[in-house]
Amino acid sequence: MTLAGCDYAGRRALTARHAESGSGTKVPLPSLALLAPQPEPDCEFPATDSVADERQKLDYERQCYRHAEIIARARLRLLQRSVARTIRAIKQCDGCGLQSASLAVLSD
Repeated sequence: MTLAGCDYAGRRALTARHAESGSGTKVPLPSLALLAPQPEPDCEFPATDSVADERQKLDYERQCYRHAEIIARARLRLLQRSVARTIRAIKQCDGCGLQSASLAVLSD
């Protein structure tokens, strides 16, 4: 059984953007796609025929929500890693004037 109603777009690997300071140091920023709200999963059972019993409908919805959770958790891990890279880059640049510029970009 395929889960045609589920959104699998969140599976694609999302790349991080970079901000440059005047010194040329690059600070990785989280992708805007990772910061955007994730859409609700569309797990409505397709009503193509009335023969489908309640068990099939529940199984379809359970699998769809399970896959949606897997996608959401993977996206959260990507965002956490991206933010960790940003934090490491800012900490390594201690005193180079990049911290305030990077934090201003992150707050936009």
